[in-house]
Amino acid sequence: YRPGWRLTAVLPVAFVRLGGLAVFQLATLELEASERFKVLGVAAGGALAVCAVLLVALAWLIQRPLVELSHKIESVRNGDLYARVSFSDRDDDIGYLGQNFNEMVRQLRESRDELQRIHQTQMCRAEHLATLGELAAGLAHEVRNPLAGIAGAVDILGQELPASSPGRSIVGEVQQEVRRIQAILNELLD
Repeated sequence: YRPGWRLTAVLPVAFVRLGGLAVFQLATLELEASERFKVLGVAAGGALAVCAVLLVALAWLIQRPLVELSHKIESVRNGDLYARVSFSDRDDDIGYLGQNFNEMVRQLRESRDELQRIHQTQMCRAEHLATLGELAAGLAHEVRNPLAGIAGAVDILGQELPASSPGRSIVGEVQQEVRRIQAILNELLD
């Protein structure tokens, strides 16, 4: 045993399993003081390079979809129910999130379309009922004016007929029919 640094590498030679054993080759190299700093520099540079690659990969795989999702949520908030995320075809949790987002937006769009259809139907029905109401009011007005004249004339005739006149019973029947027509007009307006 000599004091100093040693660089040791373990390299797999074969992964043949013989009763759970794997064969490895060991290589050891004695380093002098000047070479130690070179090895440490290369190791540190390699570690930094691996970290940089990992950060870029994480940014590409995780941050980019989350930023896109944030923009699409803002689009939906502003009323764009045709917004879709592009990462929904991925086969991981991020892709599952994208699939759920796209499905949610599709359901919102279908619900909005159904509400618009129901609203349109209700508006048509309300317009139809308003038209019927105007027609009924016009019809009632047109019938009530002559009916009031008829009712007044029948009352005057009924007062001028002698009490023993057989026409008095007919006047009573006419007055009853006038009241029935007025009741029908009131029901129509109601």
